[in-house]
Amino acid sequence: MLYGVYNTLLTPNPFAADIFRLNIFFILVSVNSLSMILAWRWERSAGQTMIICGIALGCFLIFYIGSFHPVQISSMGLLIVGILWGLTFVLLGIMFCYLSLYPHHLFKMTEK
Repeated sequence: MLYGVYNTLLTPNPFAADIFRLNIFFILVSVNSLSMILAWRWERSAGQTMIICGIALGCFLIFYIGSFHPVQISSMGLLIVGILWGLTFVLLGIMFCYLSLYPHHLFKMTEK
């Protein structure tokens, strides 16, 4: 990922639209990564952030790849790419949200 940022920012005359799209992608991935780190302390809020950013990342990738009008990939393939990227973060976010519902129960089990 860092190699992609390096090449995009340091190539002569890069397209402004590509830099903007690349920044959106890296911001969404960075927010998801940061929310996974914060989920160890604040499960519910970080899980909700992870769910929202996972859905946004999946939708963004569908439209981003679709904007190139690729011949090699169909609309079903675009949908699968978006679902696979977004579903990982959505499922982790759901697990962290459910984990936040039972902190007292887990504390009583470890207290014994």
